[in-house]
Amino acid sequence: MVVLGLVYNLSILVALSVLSGFIDAKFKRSEITGKIIQGLLFGMVAVIGMVFPYVYAAEVIFDGRSIIISLCALFLGPIPALISSVMAVACRIYLGGSGIIPGIILIITSFAIGLFFHSRYNKSHFANLSALKLYFFGILIHIALIIIVSIVPEKSFLKNFENIVLTILGIYPVVTLVAGKVLLDQLRNAQYLSEISEREELFRTTLYSIGDAVITTDITGKIQQMNPVAEQITGWGEIDVKGKQLKDVFKIINELSKEQIESPVEIVLREGKIVGLANHTILISKNGVEVPIADSGAPIHDNSGNVTGVVLVFRDQTKERASQKALNESEEIFRQFMKYSPIYVFFKDKNIRSIRLSKNYEKMLGRPLDELLGKNMFELFPSDFAAKMVEDDKQILNEGKVIEVQEEFNGRVYTTIKFPILHNGEPVYLAGFTIDITETKKAEEALQSSER
Repeated sequence: MVVLGLVYNLSILVALSVLSGFIDAKFKRSEITGKIIQGLLFGMVAVIGMVFPYVYAAEVIFDGRSIIISLCALFLGPIPALISSVMAVACRIYLGGSGIIPGIILIITSFAIGLFFHSRYNKSHFANLSALKLYFFGILIHIALIIIVSIVPEKSFLKNFENIVLTILGIYPVVTLVAGKVLLDQLRNAQYLSEISEREELFRTTLYSIGDAVITTDITGKIQQMNPVAEQITGWGEIDVKGKQLKDVFKIINELSKEQIESPVEIVLREGKIVGLANHTILISKNGVEVPIADSGAPIHDNSGNVTGVVLVFRDQTKERASQKALNESEEIFRQFMKYSPIYVFFKDKNIRSIRLSKNYEKMLGRPLDELLGKNMFELFPSDFAAKMVEDDKQILNEGKVIEVQEEFNGRVYTTIKFPILHNGEPVYLAGFTIDITETKKAEEALQSSER
């Protein structure tokens, strides 16, 4: 009967643990409101247990206050534990009897032991609190219980001391373990859900602030999320496309052939690997606007490695294509100029090696253009001529000046203007052009001869 009576009295603790979890889901234990409500809940259950205890003998009663107060202090901290302890102390004083002092001491002891364990495990979020340690916690609390109730000067208690001690140490720690394990699992589940929520918020923040367009789908290809950049490029709103098949929203064609291209999402779902779009891909927006894009698709995996969806990342290449087109046109103009220029045009690096030469240098030097590029002046010209040229080039690079020189090479007379190309105020290249003035010089000499 002792065992049945105690079990009946303590069974309410498991219900308390479950109810505490429901309250924690609504009012977080980290907030003051949650702390107060939890303290009142544990205090109320402690009072109920004290009002309807298991009566072993006159003036000797047993209830679950030691478990309730200690678990409240362990998992919820000082404020809820203090509230529940004050309620329990007030109730014990109200009940009266010779066990008042031991009863109050038991409440204070349970409060103190619970807070000690709280300070030990709370910093690690109870990660190191195992079932074995919970059981040890229960043993410790109820060894204190045995010591404290021994103060009661009742012959009936002392007469059956061994029986009641074995019963208490056999049942109370187990109930502490069960109720504590429920509270611990609820705490860890709450922490796990909080971590998931934080990760989801981080994902959403990243998704909706990233500069590229992003669309995610489930394993059937239905759209789950679309960020603002994707909305802007496709012309669709996220709220309008959720649940739609991606192929109905993300329509792409080849820029040259105008033929429809298979969606990268379908390829990812089929092959389970990262894929990218081919060049010259055009996205047809909701309004029919053709937008050049570059993109890639990657599978989303669960913890088991199974594909659960696809993330599609793409960007508008309109400006990029325009810049590339302008660059290509500029390069083509420069190439044509260097090919047909009647004057000699050259570019050299800081090491005075040729990096660009006009086509007519082939005729001057008698070698193909590709054999002239990357060469220093001593590899292109006679040493005396090259030495003077290098001296002038170094002066230009060191002083940043423009100079004009007149040179003779292979029986021809040339005028060359050289100048530095600056970057951030520093010479990084040297360029110039050379004009063959041989015929002009001959004409001048002929004119001078005729005047004499």
